[in-house]
Amino acid sequence: MPAPPLLQVQKLFGHDPSSPARIVALVALQLTIAFAFRGASAPSSLLFWAAAYVVGGTATHALFMFVHELAHGLCFKRVRHNAWFAVTVANLPIPAPYAAAFPAYHADHHKYLGVDGVDVDLPTQAEAAFLGPSALGKAFFAAFHVFFYALRPLFVRAKPMKRLQVRGQGLGSRVGVG
Repeated sequence: MPAPPLLQVQKLFGHDPSSPARIVALVALQLTIAFAFRGASAPSSLLFWAAAYVVGGTATHALFMFVHELAHGLCFKRVRHNAWFAVTVANLPIPAPYAAAFPAYHADHHKYLGVDGVDVDLPTQAEAAFLGPSALGKAFFAAFHVFFYALRPLFVRAKPMKRLQVRGQGLGSRVGVG
């Protein structure tokens, strides 16, 4: 007799020991592609743009999702291990060092879900006014959502930087040079 659906779902709860290896593989993929295309003439190379958009974009989105998982403490049993891994590994190929700040904003998102001015996942009135109700405005928002999502907390509910964020900033800037 099969287990009830709730018990089947509960087996999926908790830490996933395969996540750190997947994160390392994605970071290695991103750094390998960056190294391979370091001398490419970007505007004239279709292969460059395909690799950047399809492979790089997919890997970066996956790393964003892993930072989310790390913020929930789902990769390691200790909170500090999740935080350290998010900042020093998962955030490496992402230009903005957001992984150290993300858990605090994400906790507010869960605590104040849908509260304007507190839940920084909600688009602001200024964004709505700027983009308008048109299909073009919505397409622009969808295409550049990551920038809105990354910058919105600075305007809606900025929090002081933590030591881990400063370290992450320094590490990320070193990886991006060269």
